[in-house]
Amino acid sequence: FGVRRGDARWRRWAGVAATLFGVQYWLSLGPRTWWWEVGTSLHFSAATLDAVHLASIAVGCGGMGLAAAWAWRSRRFRTAHAVVFAHGVVALALATSLWNGVAFVFPMFEVQRSPGHFFAVAPVWWALLFGVALVAIERNVGGRGAALAGVAVVGLAVIADFAPSRRNYEVGFPLEPLRRARALVETLPGEDGTLRIGLPIAYRPVASWILAASDAGHAWGWLPWQSGRHWAEYYARSLYRTHGPRPDGSGPIDPDPALIAAARIRHLLVPARMQPPPGWRRVGAAEAFALWEGPEVAPLARGFRETVWLDGPTRAHAPALASRALAANLLLVSAPGEADATPIAAWRDAARVIVEPGVPVPARFAPAPEVFTARAHRDGPERLEIRVDAGAAPAIVSIAEGHHPWWRAEVDGQPAPVLRANHAMMAVPVPAGAHRIAMRFTPPVWVRVAEAVSAIAWVAVIAAIGYAVVAVSRATRREGTHG
Repeated sequence: FGVRRGDARWRRWAGVAATLFGVQYWLSLGPRTWWWEVGTSLHFSAATLDAVHLASIAVGCGGMGLAAAWAWRSRRFRTAHAVVFAHGVVALALATSLWNGVAFVFPMFEVQRSPGHFFAVAPVWWALLFGVALVAIERNVGGRGAALAGVAVVGLAVIADFAPSRRNYEVGFPLEPLRRARALVETLPGEDGTLRIGLPIAYRPVASWILAASDAGHAWGWLPWQSGRHWAEYYARSLYRTHGPRPDGSGPIDPDPALIAAARIRHLLVPARMQPPPGWRRVGAAEAFALWEGPEVAPLARGFRETVWLDGPTRAHAPALASRALAANLLLVSAPGEADATPIAAWRDAARVIVEPGVPVPARFAPAPEVFTARAHRDGPERLEIRVDAGAAPAIVSIAEGHHPWWRAEVDGQPAPVLRANHAMMAVPVPAGAHRIAMRFTPPVWVRVAEAVSAIAWVAVIAAIGYAVVAVSRATRREGTHG
């Protein structure tokens, strides 16, 4: 980095910056490995790529083991040992995924970003490393004037490099069309955010800005750690059941009526060039955007008498099965975890169809008794209350909110299982008669602690800034008095 050997302080800072930057880069590769990124770019065959991975792991483990044995024999960990050990670590890192390891410990981490977006996740360490490099230049160029000139040249080069981006940023997206688009959604009914507006699969931040003006829920912008891991697949299937989107996210919209209704997606805000969905009507447009309104959606909570039990097929089949089941007044229920299996064992035995490997699935399901509506109230994003009368027989209540393992349910004050229904939604079984279902989103203790620490940290930062402003003001007054 150009840091002179005699300056141990800056050398240490450079090492810290480089290490943090390297770890962040390793993490940013996502579930893939560095060798996979390189191998696919160079069109390696699968066999060649596997061989390279194995060789890199062998070299890495061998280098680390050799360095450890060498250091143990020498009774000292010398520079040569560190160099061999570091090369082993690098070789091992190239063939492994730090992302997978982190996601294994914290599963919700897996869906919080798109792997490979390196410069989207590593700006802090990049800026730190760049700052260290500038300091090194300034300290190692002879003469104060030459040092400042060198730093100025680097700064001008950065400005020139970002000039095209700056011009595009200044032009931006014309604001007036965006305001007209916001006016389209401002008055749409939201029903506590349970009526939703859909977007095309290609994520557009400007569309998120538009939808922020509406009381309706934002279907595609639903944060995956809130909506659950299955919502994106459900949403994509509900809008592109026949034709998948083009690489740019455009293309024909072919909504699945049953899935769209179950998800309570009443409106679509899509690029004006998109083909109109069958059965939907255009209710407004603003330059690049068009707003479409669909048919009536399902209630927030509904009671079903019969189910289809899903116990084995891949997730890709589940939305299609859910659509077919809903069309026949059936509810698709996915097999729960072991902890929830006992309370609903009877539901599996009584299911209309049990779908598991090797069991043929009928092309159409015979109609079941009609569903019945339950009265639901959403008291904030993390609280739901449902009142239902199941009549003379047990029922299972479907709830049009994304399934997540942190949801908890009580029926008449007693804990009840929260099942995954229709691939991405929730359901709660109830006995015969009238009942009150209370749903609460309850994150683990460590999440609450992390939230509290974050809140305290923000308060501390604000307090520190205030203290610094007061201290500078006092020092300035003292200097003025002494002067």
